[in-house]
Amino acid sequence: RAPFTVDILVGCIYASNYATLALADAAAGAGKQLIITPGAWAIASDLTLSANVKVLPGADLQVATGVTLTISGAFEAGLYQVFDCTGTGKVVFGAGTVKEVCPEWWGYSVTNNQPYIQAALDSLPITHTNNDNYAPVYSDGSKVQLSRRNYPITAPIQMTSGQWLDGVG
Repeated sequence: RAPFTVDILVGCIYASNYATLALADAAAGAGKQLIITPGAWAIASDLTLSANVKVLPGADLQVATGVTLTISGAFEAGLYQVFDCTGTGKVVFGAGTVKEVCPEWWGYSVTNNQPYIQAALDSLPITHTNNDNYAPVYSDGSKVQLSRRNYPITAPIQMTSGQWLDGVG
């Protein structure tokens, strides 16, 4: 990763100026935006990003198997891959952090998008559990947003009550 030597935007912390995302997040705190810069970002243990996060194209958040990346601040990324989850590695968004989650954040394929759509659905914020059966409740209005393209799949997609899959066109 090439370091950004000057913070161009006031109130922003560039991850490339820190050895780890955890250190960059701590520096950003609640008052600054964390800009995740291009390059590979290995996440080998559970990590919660509390700062508001913007992921630039070319950034690759590599979540190891058995590890959870929790995003509890606002999140912003374009329609490009930012997450690379190995095995059981996963990403979860806290309540109120996103209104829509894009499967492209996990990838896109001309042959099978089931794992990307499933990962996006599995990342949706759970606001609480149903007292009767402890089932998750997704009531904050967040959804998985499909863009204007075809999403071929070769396996079923599992959805929970309250989850939304919204397409365009």
